Amino acid sequence: MNLNHEELHWVLTLYINGASPRSTAALANICKICDHELAGRFELKVVDIRTDPEAAIRDKILAIPTLVKHLPAPRRYLVGDLGNEERVRAALEISFGEKY
Repeated sequence: MNLNHEELHWVLTLYINGASPRSTAALANICKICDHELAGRFELKVVDIRTDPEAAIRDKILAIPTLVKHLPAPRRYLVGDLGNEERVRAALEISFGEKY
């Protein structure tokens, strides 16, 4: 079955380190992109490694911030600067400026 982008559902996990500037910026940017371009079609779980360090170990997260796109396949990991909207859109397989 072929699905178009309007039928897809994104499942994401964002690993952050408390309220550090990079983590705060990453969360704001991911929320902005998801709210505007994936509205109603995404689940975002935020894992703060300060309060849940075992999650980073269990999920083999080596750097913060890290965004994991679980669905739609394939799984992708985006590490580091999540403030670059074009880079985040590419990892999520969303074209810049295009709303599905």
